[in-house]
Amino acid sequence: MPILKKEHGQSLVEFALVLPILLVLVFSIVDFGMLFQAKNQLEITGFAAARTISLGNPVPLGVTVNPAGGYTVGQQVTVTATTSYTALTPILYIFFGTNVIPLTNKTTIVIEQASPT
Repeated sequence: MPILKKEHGQSLVEFALVLPILLVLVFSIVDFGMLFQAKNQLEITGFAAARTISLGNPVPLGVTVNPAGGYTVGQQVTVTATTSYTALTPILYIFFGTNVIPLTNKTTIVIEQASPT
């Protein structure tokens, strides 16, 4: 008759040791994905604001335009949109030195229509 070892709790202990590492890894992947999504959304917002200005519409709120006001057709304008992303996990702190990451987007576009007076 073979001697059986009692290892009923071994898998539970291994799972308890690996679970924190697994959770940090999964949530860090989610956090990086949300950071890239925020950066992508900021780029879309910057382009949309620049396009709005190039068509002669007023400057949207929350963006900075250089030069400010009085645009002529063919003039280049630079729109700067800024925001910040607050990380969910402490892993981004290792890469950026903070959990609040500032995001900036600059879009340059040519004025296509003069703004109505």
